[in-house]
Amino acid sequence: MLLFLLLLFPVSLVLYFLFAREKKFSLVVFIGFFTGILVCAIHFIVSYAHRLIPDSFFQNYFYYFIKLSFLPMLLVPAGFCVLSKNTWEYKAKAIFPLMASFYAVYLPYYIMSMTDSRYSLYDISLRPLIYLAMIIQISYSAKRLVYCIQEDNKSQKLKNIILIIVYMLFPAFADTCFAALKMIYIACVLSLGYLAYSGLCLKKEYKLLKNE
Repeated sequence: MLLFLLLLFPVSLVLYFLFAREKKFSLVVFIGFFTGILVCAIHFIVSYAHRLIPDSFFQNYFYYFIKLSFLPMLLVPAGFCVLSKNTWEYKAKAIFPLMASFYAVYLPYYIMSMTDSRYSLYDISLRPLIYLAMIIQISYSAKRLVYCIQEDNKSQKLKNIILIIVYMLFPAFADTCFAALKMIYIACVLSLGYLAYSGLCLKKEYKLLKNE
């Protein structure tokens, strides 16, 4: 039942290394896994996991956004960028292996620790796909952002910054809809569009890899 949730991110990393042939990011994967384990261990020690879901849509949204999207996607790459002495191009390329390995630990832990009865189909199937799509899209736009900064293309730079913010905002919306059982059909349709767009990002990324 939990197999898809547990294997999605590790399998995506295996496929990444097969197609991208980026062996230099092996250490980045280890850092991501270790950071995920460390965060989960701290959370287990200092925090009570079970949470009553309030009626407020915005309160739920803020909770999911901060805990599952904003803080991980901000602090983990920021910490890596501060500690790494590599180029910004390398750091942008490292976002996918870094965050996919982090979420391989963090997302299953969060879902399993927050569930005290039966797992929903959303939690074990659609939810991990949405967070994987978020990482793919942010990773692609981050690489484009670095390129635009190097080329001093201000309009495209702003566009990619906005896209990164939008990509980060959506997963919490889907989480909130399914948790509160509100606007589920809208969330399903938007989630499918979100996943389809990440597929387009993958296609563009594959073309870039072939041209390198």
